[in-house]
Amino acid sequence: MSVSMSEQRNTSGPRERPEPKGGCRAVLVYQDFEMALRGRAVCDLFARETGFCGDTELTVWNYSLLESPDLARAAGVCLQEADLVVFAARDCNRLPAAVQAWLEDWAPRRKIGRGAWVAVFPPQLKLNPKASNVGLLLLRAAGRAGMDFFCRSPELPAGEPGALPDAGAQTSNPGQAGPRMGL
Repeated sequence: MSVSMSEQRNTSGPRERPEPKGGCRAVLVYQDFEMALRGRAVCDLFARETGFCGDTELTVWNYSLLESPDLARAAGVCLQEADLVVFAARDCNRLPAAVQAWLEDWAPRRKIGRGAWVAVFPPQLKLNPKASNVGLLLLRAAGRAGMDFFCRSPELPAGEPGALPDAGAQTSNPGQAGPRMGL
């Protein structure tokens, strides 16, 4: 399964984006490379689980890109149209000012419709989103965007920094389901 990646290079401002053919639009906002891999794995899992395997348009945004007003605006347009937002943060205590301002500005502008907002943190944090400053900010942003909120710190197999276990895999106990993300 491959989720198509598109990069936003148009810095002249927001533009209308064509509707994906029967698919969904996903936005991945990430803090660093490892978190981008974790977030991408969640996007891939979402696409497999929902049947949007080849029809998902994914735009990716590093925190540093949101410091540019033009790029933040372009990312905001993507957020307005998104069916899925995956926010992959290493730091669960604070967001850079530009990222927090972007969330507060663009989340309420999302067009009405169903959607999911997934917060991804490193697995060693094992945190409750309501006990984390960033988790609370993301929970509120999801609410303002009219999206369902999920928080996950996925365990990744050793040696495969971006891969999650197959969602349909069975464990050694046949009565026990394989790994699930709750999407």
